[in-house]
Amino acid sequence: MECSLSCGFVDNLLSKVFYKYGKLVARHKLFFLLAPLVLFAVTASGVQHIYIDDDIEALFTPLGSPSLDDKVYAMDAFVIGTEGGEFIPNRVLDSFMSKLQLIITTKDDGNVFRQTVIQEILELDQFITSYQVSLNSSQSGKSFTELCMKWNGRCITNPLVDILRMSAAGFNVSLTYPTFTFPGKNHKTIIASQMGDVEVIPGTDIVTSAKAVILHYYLSGIPKEEADAWEREIEELMIQRETSEDSLMTLVSCTSQSLPTEVKRATHIILPRFVATFCMLILFAVLSLMTNDWVVSKPILGLLGVLSAGFAIVSSVGLLSYCQFNFNEMVSMMPFLVLGVGVDNMFIMVAAWRQLNLYLSVEERMGRTFSEAAVSITITNLTDTLAFIIGATTPLPGVRMFCAYSGIAMVFAYIYQVTFFAACMAYMGEREASNIHCFTCHNVLPKRESTNSPYRIFCAGGVRPENKPLNIDAYFHHPFMKFFRDVYGPFITKPTVKVATLFFYLLVVSGSVYGCMNLKEGLRLQNLASDNSPSWKFYTIINASRLILSTRGADSPVMEQAFVKELRQIASDSELDVIAFSPVFIFYDQHIGIIPYTFQTLFIAMLSMFTVALIMIPHPMCALWVTICTISIDTAVLGYMSLWGVSLDVITMINILLCKSADANKRVIWALRNLGMPILQGALSSIIAILPLATAGVYIFRAFFKTLFLVMLFGAVHGLLFLPVALSVLGRFIPSKEEKGRSFFESGEEAAEQIEKKTDFYENVTLATFNDEELVELFISTV
Repeated sequence: MECSLSCGFVDNLLSKVFYKYGKLVARHKLFFLLAPLVLFAVTASGVQHIYIDDDIEALFTPLGSPSLDDKVYAMDAFVIGTEGGEFIPNRVLDSFMSKLQLIITTKDDGNVFRQTVIQEILELDQFITSYQVSLNSSQSGKSFTELCMKWNGRCITNPLVDILRMSAAGFNVSLTYPTFTFPGKNHKTIIASQMGDVEVIPGTDIVTSAKAVILHYYLSGIPKEEADAWEREIEELMIQRETSEDSLMTLVSCTSQSLPTEVKRATHIILPRFVATFCMLILFAVLSLMTNDWVVSKPILGLLGVLSAGFAIVSSVGLLSYCQFNFNEMVSMMPFLVLGVGVDNMFIMVAAWRQLNLYLSVEERMGRTFSEAAVSITITNLTDTLAFIIGATTPLPGVRMFCAYSGIAMVFAYIYQVTFFAACMAYMGEREASNIHCFTCHNVLPKRESTNSPYRIFCAGGVRPENKPLNIDAYFHHPFMKFFRDVYGPFITKPTVKVATLFFYLLVVSGSVYGCMNLKEGLRLQNLASDNSPSWKFYTIINASRLILSTRGADSPVMEQAFVKELRQIASDSELDVIAFSPVFIFYDQHIGIIPYTFQTLFIAMLSMFTVALIMIPHPMCALWVTICTISIDTAVLGYMSLWGVSLDVITMINILLCKSADANKRVIWALRNLGMPILQGALSSIIAILPLATAGVYIFRAFFKTLFLVMLFGAVHGLLFLPVALSVLGRFIPSKEEKGRSFFESGEEAAEQIEKKTDFYENVTLATFNDEELVELFISTV
């Protein structure tokens, strides 16, 4: 355990630099308070330029994916339906082509081909096709028949509606599945895609019932403003009609604007939840910094700590909006992450302040606080930023935007932490040094000198500077700090508890592994003919042709991946110049790349984090333990994420790659310094920050909550249980060279001597000796 008291070069250098910086802040509090406020005002003004990007394909499709290139080729080679001419919908190349899709079921989940329901379907179809959209006061409204996609001069209709209309008119019609032959026609019309949960008479293709009907209404998309207006109005009308108590039908509608609109809406509806998070964190921070000592308590500092994290969020959005970085749905999760990390840093700073002698000057306490806490904050913010930089290298544009916003927010959080919050802490330190009440701002007496019980309970606190020569206890002992020292620490070092912890860890790992195992992912014909022959002209004039395939069984992301890969392999092996494309392939490419992207980025992030830890943590073995714990946490999060019903996708990839560095690494690094209270406070503050997302009606926010909750949970368990027990068991095999094989100092005087070497840059250092029981606490607290 050489790392306990022998500091590495970088650690010692940073401690000296931050010691001087902390004293500088104490001497120039007003400057460090106002300068970041000016920075905030300048950057926050950029929020007015924010632009929300709702292009689903652009956000979630990996750059360089084959489907993007194939789509460009196909759209150049073929008519795509937006030119205003005639077109057939099954040739569509754009997933978001102007249209209305309607799924109809009955409220009693019964047969949709009952006479009363059929009549309602026909009335609904008549209403949709005749409804005139209101464009503006100077133009008369346009109906579907004027805006529709046409073929052979007629609007493309729903064959199933035509069949139902024939039946309602008294024709003797037997509905067949999956095809139907209209009277007087020789070809069969495929209607399978317009019915769901179909039942037929055994041995025949005659339909007896169906649970759902699907109707499609395609628009030409020209002019786009009129098509968009029709979609918006008709979808709103469908929603109103669905809520009607008189109707027997349940309607589910979707247009080309539905998903992009939902993406924009999600970024707006998350705002109230962010306000709730902000308020809950303020309450938690204020209560956490309250004690039974009204001078030492710092409730206002808790409020300012949360405000500092809020400044970072607004500044990052403002700055990147100035730089024309688009905001998207995934970026709206960033504030919850930054708030949790920012408040966590605040608790670390306050914990370092509380450990110091109350009689030290404010300037000296600020220097010592920064020499200890700022080093840890610097390490964790550096690993956070590195993780986001690494995340920005992924080919997923949505992830890149999230990483850009979050990375800049982390930088701002660090800046405001060491300037604005540091200045606030210095002002609060002056109040504490003057023995002023935290709420009334009046001088009060210490508890020892209070004259009556009410005064002792509601007013008294602090110490008098003139009592310093009397050697009165000058350290504040928070109840939680006593708990970790007197109860929790001795408990987990018992042999039986160590054995139980080992079995508990093996159980956690087993569950993780089980969860991970179930984690959800040529010859050209014209060359055969003579030049300028009719055959040559036929094959030459045709630049491209297509073959349309119908599929079945691809009902999960894993099957979709296999289907696309096999289809592309067939096309690649062909001697013909073939591409395989469907609009949905753009989304399938996400599934194909998600696992390689995740583990590749995880490996790079882990290597970077280990490098930072190796440089900045005093002992190489400590850096190794940090990395081992991070791998263990990531494995647990992946496994239990799967068991909690969360898939590995673009959304959870962000959380796994980035949230681990934002909090779990911090837990481990600070656990090596054995500050149980800020670990617990940090975990709770981060969970509170994301708690409102647990009930969000959007998948990405619920996935964010579940993944980050697992990160907090397993990070805290590793930091407070697994790592301390592992160090207590295995740490004795890492003896110090100076100790010549001994794991602990033999006396308090020897420990004090070693500490003095570590803190030789402090001014007016007063060291005390310790008894043998206190030696263990001293040793662990400096790991």
